[in-house]
Amino acid sequence: GKVTRIRSPSPRVKMFQVPVSPSHNLDTMPYKWWGAMSPPSHLYVASCVLRAPPSYVLAFCMDYMNPERVELNRKSDLHRCIVRVHNEHSFTTFNRRWTPRPFLNRDFLMTHTWKRLDSKRVVYTIYDSSMVYPPKDVGCEFKRGGSCRSKTFGTLLIESTAPEDAKGEESHHNSKVLWTVDLNPAGTMPSHLRNVASHRGLGVLQDMNLFFNEGPLAADIKRYRLERREA
Repeated sequence: GKVTRIRSPSPRVKMFQVPVSPSHNLDTMPYKWWGAMSPPSHLYVASCVLRAPPSYVLAFCMDYMNPERVELNRKSDLHRCIVRVHNEHSFTTFNRRWTPRPFLNRDFLMTHTWKRLDSKRVVYTIYDSSMVYPPKDVGCEFKRGGSCRSKTFGTLLIESTAPEDAKGEESHHNSKVLWTVDLNPAGTMPSHLRNVASHRGLGVLQDMNLFFNEGPLAADIKRYRLERREA
């Protein structure tokens, strides 16, 4: 099928809808964890250039409870917390997101992990955790008919825009990021709304755009780079 560019909240963030044919991919990720439910007809991809080096972008991803990030998701998050830190490369989170009626709110129990591929590229992934659900001691009530567990499989490729022979401080370089997401909202939901849910999963990159390109940090980074250039 044809890859289609879709509407984005910001011209800086390019979003695409990629049709999939799951009939020959049912035994591979991310399709196999859909179980008896029919997979979505599309995957969703977003790309953007962020005014920050890869280390800053990765720090944003790993700092799940950053106040700025919490504020960006204030309207949709009903509960957000870190369940367990496994090591410096991996941790598990719990997130309950508001869903309009008549649908149940969605719970996500996800593991986040990252790995450096080479001197310029880092990959960051989130996927459904194998921990027991519902998790204990997360400060959230679990009652029948109150929420529904959902799943997300997402990959963020972060690549420095610096040339191979670049010298100087890393903070002078930007990052190209590519975010691919497949969101399984589970429960009872029409297939077209499942596609809408996956589309909204691209909001992670929109958060990064607001944080690095349009928020207070963007101005600080720009000011610092100008000062270093003039020094």
